[in-house]
Amino acid sequence: MSLQMRPETLLMLGDHLGSLAATRNLGRNGFDVVFAEHRGLVPGRWSRYVTERVAAPPPSDLGAYADWLVAQGRSRPGRFLYAASDDLCWILARHREQLSACFRMYQPTLATIYALLNKHRLGEVAAEAGVPTPPTWAPTSDEALEEVALTASYPVLIKPRTQIGLASKQKGTVCTNGADLLHAYREFRRANTYHAEVEAYDAEVTWPLVQAFLPSAASNILSVAGFRDEAGHMVLRASQKVFQRPRRIGVGVGFEARPVPEQAEAWVRSLCEATGYFGVFEVEFLVDSDGRLFLADFNPRYYGQMGFEIARGLELPWLAWLGACGDGAKLEAALALAARDIREEPGAINRFAHGWVLRLLVTAQHATGRLSGRERSSWRHWMSGRGGAVADAVHDAQDMRPLLVDLVATCAMFARHPRAFVRNFCLDG
Repeated sequence: MSLQMRPETLLMLGDHLGSLAATRNLGRNGFDVVFAEHRGLVPGRWSRYVTERVAAPPPSDLGAYADWLVAQGRSRPGRFLYAASDDLCWILARHREQLSACFRMYQPTLATIYALLNKHRLGEVAAEAGVPTPPTWAPTSDEALEEVALTASYPVLIKPRTQIGLASKQKGTVCTNGADLLHAYREFRRANTYHAEVEAYDAEVTWPLVQAFLPSAASNILSVAGFRDEAGHMVLRASQKVFQRPRRIGVGVGFEARPVPEQAEAWVRSLCEATGYFGVFEVEFLVDSDGRLFLADFNPRYYGQMGFEIARGLELPWLAWLGACGDGAKLEAALALAARDIREEPGAINRFAHGWVLRLLVTAQHATGRLSGRERSSWRHWMSGRGGAVADAVHDAQDMRPLLVDLVATCAMFARHPRAFVRNFCLDG
């Protein structure tokens, strides 16, 4: 397929905001967007830029999804394929040879992907590269766990080694003492099981990590996101997560633009070089009360607030497409253009939010006393756009159906599970 023909991409996971951002970006760049989903009421599936919808198995069924993708590729070769979740990262990397024969891909190896998405292996890479991480323990036996419980400084966070093939997708749980850790760890291990394919690849994956919990940093996250090509050219943007749900450990719903710290840029470059990574990425750093950065996560894929980078001139899906086409000169030129810092330009977008969710959170938490009247007023001012333009993760005046679907789907979920609404929105649980 030549670049002069109308290109086509296959996108998945309609509830992922990164998939919606990619749909809009590639659609506006002239792509036909085929959206694959096993659910109907998910925002990305209903974007105006989707030209075709196809049924797919859930990506959590790793083997079945890989077989389905291979069949899709063989039926219509030449489409652009890129991962939007950890499970998809695994599938695309593990079956890279088969899939690259029928899809256009810009895909590192499985060893690279697993080194980044397994938090224990990422910590080992970080240590070798001189990138600081919070103190972390990786027990693989009951005896080792008991030793950790005796020696760790509390509070600590129990967290899965990876989200790949994890049925529950649970992020973690905080413990404040040794007895609490022993009980919670064993319960966490029982409740959070992995797909057999991942266990066969890494037998230690079933043992969660124990990591020092930094209360001052848990809600102070710096995101350094961007793109690196195979030659090592890299373009970055940074943002601060300023509101998350839940507020202690959660998904970001509000972000502000930040300059990229020189040290963070050097660390990101070192991690990419050490693992051989190229493509779209987001790296999260915890920021403690003294302003020190600690590596938290490396997401080698489309990610939730990717629309913020796109709104700031860094069209990550488009760059990945150029990489997949193998035109190094065009990709290098596009990276040079995207490197221009537009933060200080008139009308520059410097805030990003899942707007209606943030408004609901502020209203609900003020009603339950979690936010003061002054804080509510401050967030209303922030969302109004006074003091800086705000881009929205879902709302788009030229593409309204995803917003309507997002509202309906969330309301339907909370109608079925009202306690979840009270816990997650009102009580910040």
